[in-house]
Amino acid sequence: MYDAINKGIKYSSGEVIGTLNSDDVFTNSNILNLVADCFNKKKSIDCIIGDVAFVKNNKIIRKCSSYDWSPAKFVKGYAPPHPSFYCKKKIFTKNGMYRIDFEIGADYELLVRFLKT
Repeated sequence: MYDAINKGIKYSSGEVIGTLNSDDVFTNSNILNLVADCFNKKKSIDCIIGDVAFVKNNKIIRKCSSYDWSPAKFVKGYAPPHPSFYCKKKIFTKNGMYRIDFEIGADYELLVRFLKT
């Protein structure tokens, strides 16, 4: 899966990368405009993180807020939800792609590598 994501990133023509997994959906049709606005309003940011809701049988069963997340939370194993992570493509060029040798943890490893400073 991560190899396919890496290929998509490599061939993408946009400046910002985000991944939406096959069983994930946006909460409204304006989400990508909101993401673009964040990057356009503050040119110095490289990455943003949004909120995620986990839904089962059309009911929200858990929410993950990015409001108070910080890289210090990696120490306790708490990462931001990767489906809400958007990053400039140049950061992938600088820091590398998803590690395909991490079969199920490449998203966590990438977030640590990109966000822990």
